[in-house]
Amino acid sequence: MAAASIQTVDGRLYKTGDPGFPIAARDITGTYKYESGVRHDRPTADGKGASDYWLNRYSDRPVAEFSVTFTGLEPGRTWHYRIESEGILDEDDRQLTTIIMADDVYFRTAPEGSQGQAVRFVAMGDLGPGDGRPSYFYDVFDLFHGVSREKGPHLWLALGDIDNDTDGHPNAMDPFFFHVYNAYLDKADPRKTAYTKTAKSTAVKAFRNPPYYGLLGGLPVFPTFGNHDICSRPTKVSKADGDFGYWKMAYRQGFRLPSAGWDDASTRFNAGNGGFFYTFRYGNVIFLSLGVPRLEGCKLSNGKSWASEWGNAQEERLQDFLGAIRQEIAKPDVWVVAYLHDHHAAIDFEKAYPQMFLHNGVDLVLAGHQHFFQHRTLTDGNTDYRAVVVGTGGFGDTDPGDDCHRPGFILAEVRGSVLQYWKYDTHRCSAEARPDGRDAFAPAAVREYCRLTKTGFGRHDVEGTEG
Repeated sequence: MAAASIQTVDGRLYKTGDPGFPIAARDITGTYKYESGVRHDRPTADGKGASDYWLNRYSDRPVAEFSVTFTGLEPGRTWHYRIESEGILDEDDRQLTTIIMADDVYFRTAPEGSQGQAVRFVAMGDLGPGDGRPSYFYDVFDLFHGVSREKGPHLWLALGDIDNDTDGHPNAMDPFFFHVYNAYLDKADPRKTAYTKTAKSTAVKAFRNPPYYGLLGGLPVFPTFGNHDICSRPTKVSKADGDFGYWKMAYRQGFRLPSAGWDDASTRFNAGNGGFFYTFRYGNVIFLSLGVPRLEGCKLSNGKSWASEWGNAQEERLQDFLGAIRQEIAKPDVWVVAYLHDHHAAIDFEKAYPQMFLHNGVDLVLAGHQHFFQHRTLTDGNTDYRAVVVGTGGFGDTDPGDDCHRPGFILAEVRGSVLQYWKYDTHRCSAEARPDGRDAFAPAAVREYCRLTKTGFGRHDVEGTEG
């Protein structure tokens, strides 16, 4: 199943439907349509209505949607494929034999736990270029792309506020997130994204000579949602309402989230989660994506509270799941990585979730929300876990103190009983962790390093900095 232009090395070319190979493709759907989007209803500073051109200009945009399910794939391998359309007739009644919709897309199948392969992932949240704000999104993306190509992470944990600038507007997710990161646009000039104009106006150098071409083709994203993803958008009475309609159109339709499991306990956890929380396993690492525990100052537009909508069920199923796998995660080479948006639920010792993590064998907790980098080890008796806040995807707004400090991300690797992570910074920063300026690019990207050695259930030896 390699693209025709790819020379297979230590592998072979599979063709779906060939009776000699086990791979099959099913549930194949594809559409190309014009979709009428929802117009942006956020008033501008002058009170004359929306001026965000990527929301209005793209409100009637062509959308290509494809879905295919492969079966018979072996674990721990890389698979290349391409998407071709069948011949069609154009307006001049001329036959077009083949249209290539995507060339040399690839993905990796997760290894089995017994294979003992390293698991690498990147983590960052709080993305968005902003409009006239002190945003470093393009610079972070530039470094993110280079590190991903060089280091070959297997997945990206997106730590919420994926669309920080437009509050989860369904008509912005595609041109912002998928348009930029997927980048299957013009191979000769991949700078043709929805935000090229903004990048130019902010003097960001990242998009001048980019090698971007299909990063998400081989880097699956496993997100959690933040307060902006569930749409904390201003209303006529100047209150922030979580709009479930927007959330379903942007977040839930934008990502195919795990709904099954690999055993009874994980299946129970994922059953009926509705996209709020889920678990998946990659090799010997068990990942837990958790819905932000509380939306402070934000009610939900369906009239329900966060607790009744997902919070109570999440806590009950989390306790059940971690209890069911307690014996397995006591092994030094089996890791539990939890991630959620609200940094308070990761790093504030007295909160309910840190206590739950400490008592149930979680090894690493990642969060965003605050636009800074912070990490420390939380300890209670004989158990501990490492907490990392990395809401440094580049977004910053005009509120005092809420601009992005130390923009960048972490790259982590789990191998056996050792987990390491590296913090990549895009810019040199002042003592207050603010970038020294737009052009003050960091001469050496890696700024901090931490090494965890797991010694048992909820116990680790830590070599690294605190702060």
